[in-house]
Amino acid sequence: MEFAISLPVLMLVVFGGIEFSRANVLINTAKMAAAEGARRGIVLGTTASDIEATVDNELSKVGVAHADVVVDPPVVNDDTKVVTVGLSIPLDARNGYVTPRFFLGKNVWKITSIPREAKNDAQMEDLLNAAYNNMKGKLNAKAKAAQKALDNANTNSPLAGN
Repeated sequence: MEFAISLPVLMLVVFGGIEFSRANVLINTAKMAAAEGARRGIVLGTTASDIEATVDNELSKVGVAHADVVVDPPVVNDDTKVVTVGLSIPLDARNGYVTPRFFLGKNVWKITSIPREAKNDAQMEDLLNAAYNNMKGKLNAKAKAAQKALDNANTNSPLAGN
């Protein structure tokens, strides 16, 4: 009798702990991957594909799948003042140890901007804020498009009851 009452609570604690641990790993990995990508991006002549490869390499270390990476600007040249790397990792069965229940449908978002050359504090703050807001809009648009594609796929699924 006691076991039947305590088992659901125990399972909730165990699986909740696993899910929260994986979410924490994804948050920290996203932070490090975006920073490494931005660090790679401040080198003159670096392209968006070079930065995306660096980010993907960092994410693959913990088995992250299907992350969206956005880089601005696409090519780093002499006129580039700030390199911004944004990424979005879906918290779903592809990126979890167990099928998520608490975070299903959520994304981990990280945006990192690194200036290429020193400016005064006011100029740099304006540049970084503009880069952050620009990247936030791009990531939001990508996430909405991915969610719409997923919704369409689920609607057309034979399991949807059409």
